[in-house]
Amino acid sequence: MKKRILLLFLLISSIEHYAGGEPNLFSPSPFEFHRFHLGFSISPDYSFRELQTDLTTLETERKEKFDIPKLGFTGGITLLFQPIKRVSFETGLFYANKGEKSEKIDTTYLNNNAGNTPNDFTITENYKYIDIPIKMNIYILTGNFQLFVSGSITTNILTAHETVQELFYYNSTQTTTTKNNDKFAALGLSSQIGVGIDLGLTDLIYFRAEPTYRQSLTSITNSTASYDQFLKSTGIYFGLFIKL
Repeated sequence: MKKRILLLFLLISSIEHYAGGEPNLFSPSPFEFHRFHLGFSISPDYSFRELQTDLTTLETERKEKFDIPKLGFTGGITLLFQPIKRVSFETGLFYANKGEKSEKIDTTYLNNNAGNTPNDFTITENYKYIDIPIKMNIYILTGNFQLFVSGSITTNILTAHETVQELFYYNSTQTTTTKNNDKFAALGLSSQIGVGIDLGLTDLIYFRAEPTYRQSLTSITNSTASYDQFLKSTGIYFGLFIKL
């Protein structure tokens, strides 16, 4: 009788070990639950801007008529804190290149001679920032493959504004870059929403892919500008995270 009870106990223990049930919220999962993670991520971004103004100038008219999105990027390091299995918080330090560019603007109507007047030109606006996000992730699926939704508020610290002008002549191209931060705010706020996946590669390392949408909450221009400007972009973060 004692042997039968012992065998039954071992059988039940084996079933619980291999089949399991819903794990406790605070207990380790197959994903090796850790509270602190360090990540390295980069995101190619499709970046543009929105103008708001009551005054039409040559600059705003040109921007509205010819500006198109440009490719930028965001990359940096993340510190993640996960107090419970289905919620985590992130902060970090990121470098971002955002902005817009123009289509080729035809200038041949100015001068049809092959001299010092270009056929056309383009203007690219680069806004370079240090970004410090405060981000929250909510996990829909947990385990070795995790699915989550996210939202964040980010402090944007302007490091440089560059205007790159390319002049296209009949047989050559001339590029000039000027830096001027005068009419741009040194600090700003932006928001981000996203949905992502975490895929475990080893017990301590996992890969992340996270499509995102970002939008300025405050104008990137200051009171000296004749218009308000808000940046927006879509991108997808690719990163590797290490559980500490």
